[in-house]
Amino acid sequence: MAIQQAAVTITGFVAGDPVLGGTDTFPVLTFRMGSTRSRFNQSTQQWEDFATAWITVKAFRALAKNTKQSVRRGDRIVVVGVLNTDQWTTEQGEARSKTVVEATNIGHDLTFGTTSLAKAQRNGTNANAGTDEASRQNLQNRQSYDAGSGPGADPYANAAGTKPVEFGITENDQGDQFNAARDQEHADGEASAPNADAGQSQSASQKAFAGGAANAAEGETDEF
Repeated sequence: MAIQQAAVTITGFVAGDPVLGGTDTFPVLTFRMGSTRSRFNQSTQQWEDFATAWITVKAFRALAKNTKQSVRRGDRIVVVGVLNTDQWTTEQGEARSKTVVEATNIGHDLTFGTTSLAKAQRNGTNANAGTDEASRQNLQNRQSYDAGSGPGADPYANAAGTKPVEFGITENDQGDQFNAARDQEHADGEASAPNADAGQSQSASQKAFAGGAANAAEGETDEF
């Protein structure tokens, strides 16, 4: 059974400063986002905006912390996530709900500017620094990977020949099969033909065919 989910990608702008909540072990970030579609009007030769769609975006754990430090009101962003519905009951007992996007990825929209990535710190140390033994080992492994022990070269990059390979049948095999089939057809034809020297007589069908061909030839001669 397939798992159903409404995956979406939204481009737009941050409508308000993100608010970080939740707990220390499970942080939750919430902010409002606006997305305005535009179209080019051929009559006026100008761009026109449609109504803005407003939606709440939620992020969790590391994404929540990193987004809080990176995103501000008015920033152009790209959000990837899944649609979900938040449901609650007011103090008056009224049931309420709203559609939210639970983000899996959030980043700046580089169509409108530039940005740079600073890797998040873990356990109080910079992930790029390699100050302890584990970090140094990870850095060495990464350098070794980048130096050539990673995925390696494409084994088919310099492969001889440019035509696709038909597994099990080569061009020579195909030629041999064709020649064998042709020889067999010739042999069958010779075997079925009557041999006057050997005293073989024609079958009834062969005689009928020969007679019909002869009559047709005589008819053509008479017309001319």
